Amino acid sequence: MAHLIESMMYVREEPWHGLGQKLEAECTSAEALKAAGMDWEIELRKVYRDDEMGRSILIPEKRAVVRKTDGRCYNVVGDQYTPVQNAQAFAFFDAVVGTGQAVYHTAGSIANGAKVWILAKLPTIGAVRAVDLMENYLLLVNGHDGSLSFQMLWTPIRVVCNNTLVRALGKTNGQVFVTRHSPNIQARVDIAQQTLGITTQKFETFMAMAERIAGQSFLKAEMDEFLKKVLDFKPDVPPEKQPHKVAALNRIEELVEVGAGLQQVEIRGTKWALYNALTEWVDHERFDNRDRALNSAWFGSGADMKAKAWELIQN
Repeated sequence: MAHLIESMMYVREEPWHGLGQKLEAECTSAEALKAAGMDWEIELRKVYRDDEMGRSILIPEKRAVVRKTDGRCYNVVGDQYTPVQNAQAFAFFDAVVGTGQAVYHTAGSIANGAKVWILAKLPTIGAVRAVDLMENYLLLVNGHDGSLSFQMLWTPIRVVCNNTLVRALGKTNGQVFVTRHSPNIQARVDIAQQTLGITTQKFETFMAMAERIAGQSFLKAEMDEFLKKVLDFKPDVPPEKQPHKVAALNRIEELVEVGAGLQQVEIRGTKWALYNALTEWVDHERFDNRDRALNSAWFGSGADMKAKAWELIQN
């Protein structure tokens, strides 16, 4: 299978997906950009169409979004569109978190540069039931193909297994700042700086909920019902006709007992353990291909699944 991740970097500790160029020391966003192989630019080119005589006719209101280094075309946009360059995006992130409050962790490019990201670790930490360590992260993402707006998102990560616990992207409580591609994006730094305060609030709210569900047990029937909803079991389809979903359900139920850090007496057999068994399966076991797993966990169906699970587990 072709790799989805085009290039990436990480600092010191290898991330759960095991991909990227390792840096031994903390870096600036410019160093992260270069190490991740993302020091390339986007340009807008004129778009033409052929008429009935085979002549090229300019389409004045359209532009092609093209990578300069290899001529790869990501999208055709209106003539008012302004691309956000990778260096510009990373410098914007510097302006928001570059006051010693965050450490860059990973950065990379997915789908031949169609999506780019940089992930920063914030100083806030917590521990569910005083034993399960959680860290606080801010993710900046940008799309050159029209699939993503320029945005920053919050996600907590469970240290013992590096699970990304709450959906990074989408219309959920993960989103903390979003803006259109426009020439005045740097003018929004002051607004974006509020992101740091928002992420602190979100982390505190998340930890309070984690503490609550870590004090709640469940029955086997409740676990089955929860997982069938998350995995989207079809009630009118026999189990033998849904073998992959049955296998996933059985494996997640195993992980409730044997998953990373879930045997600690303070959280064993709780809804917190059940939720983390699900996220461990999504992030680490659902796909053998590591970059496919990362893409799904942050940007795709895995992110959707974790968001759905987090909403359901609170009820």
